[in-house]
Amino acid sequence: MTSTVECGICHYDDTIKDARQWCTNCEEGLCEDCEKVHRSTKNTRTHKIISIDEYREIKDVLVSHVCEQHGKSYDLYCPTHDNAICIVCIDQHKSCSQVIPLTEAVVNIKESTTLSDLEDKINGALHNSKTNIIDIKSSAEAFDKQEENIKKCIKEVREELNKHLDEMEQKLTEDFATKYEYCKTAYANTIKQLISADDKLTKLRNETESIKRFASDEQIFLGTRAIGKVVEKEINSIKTIYNAVQSYEINLELDANISSFLDNVSHLGSILVKAENVNLQFKEQKLNQAQMQVSLPLVNVVHELQLKHMFKLEKN
Repeated sequence: MTSTVECGICHYDDTIKDARQWCTNCEEGLCEDCEKVHRSTKNTRTHKIISIDEYREIKDVLVSHVCEQHGKSYDLYCPTHDNAICIVCIDQHKSCSQVIPLTEAVVNIKESTTLSDLEDKINGALHNSKTNIIDIKSSAEAFDKQEENIKKCIKEVREELNKHLDEMEQKLTEDFATKYEYCKTAYANTIKQLISADDKLTKLRNETESIKRFASDEQIFLGTRAIGKVVEKEINSIKTIYNAVQSYEINLELDANISSFLDNVSHLGSILVKAENVNLQFKEQKLNQAQMQVSLPLVNVVHELQLKHMFKLEKN
């Protein structure tokens, strides 16, 4: 059952009303009456308002506008550290070459290379994953064919040597089964890990698409960086899996003295497993990280924000 979203403004006045819209800038729900006021008020008429259904699609991937360290809203962006910062954080960035207003940093963010590069990176990783999963499954199928051939060979030899081979056949079959199961389990584990990574990347792609469609520019700007870090982590995990993947070839080696088996041979043969690294390739996407930024002197940016904060205080 979908939970309801309350109107944040009415809740502040101890009144409970269901919200019909969501303001991504204020990060709170709006009932029908409050929505009308929100759209007509000078300070909020430019805010991005979406439906509650659209809000539910992105609520789990929304990025906070508030600085965790100081509790202030993000008003600035430092290109040197690639971080959004608040007015209090500015003391920690005095040595940075430039700090620009966040509102200017997010201009045309939906058309920026940062967002498109993130999407390309996820899609590229998914393409790598799907391609290599197909290759591994093909190798596993060939491995199954090897199993059929070996079982057939064991059976033919067993028929020729009759009942005297019962005990040795059992030993050989057990040895084969153990090593075969080991290899099959290795294949299955690898495929399972890659499918899991594939699912995570698919989820990240969907979250990125949701942010692109419904989030505000600030949320897109911050979200692409947050999701990008997770994507990078998943890609490194996939690379680790690729480096560890092995391809198995299983063969039957019969004893050279099989013709004198009844008198001289104590074992029918042995199961040999040849394991080698497949060297799966992860083809990197060529990303263009260039993003146009408007550079303003640090002192002017800080002064402008300080005036805004002073104006808010005097108005209150």
